Amino acid sequence: MNPDHVTTRHQLESLYNDKTAQRPRATLWSNVIRPAVSDWGSGLLKFLLGSHDPVISEQIDKNGQGIYEIYDPITRDRIICHSEQEVRAWLEQRYYQ
Repeated sequence: MNPDHVTTRHQLESLYNDKTAQRPRATLWSNVIRPAVSDWGSGLLKFLLGSHDPVISEQIDKNGQGIYEIYDPITRDRIICHSEQEVRAWLEQRYYQ
């Protein structure tokens, strides 16, 4: 190997090692605390702002028939459907509004 190449190689390795030593190390803050705080903050915002997704619950009416109650948080309406097809139709209509 040419002596100039050896010298150049040593200079490059030295420069690389210096840069590697200067890299910030992973810390408790960056690996654990920051992600936990971020997740908690996202959850808090979602709780405070609420969701725009409708809430669908299956219930039994006084005649023993299964019904679906839908709550729309955007319009604050409560809708009663007597079949899954009605629920699907309402969801599609709501989606395309």
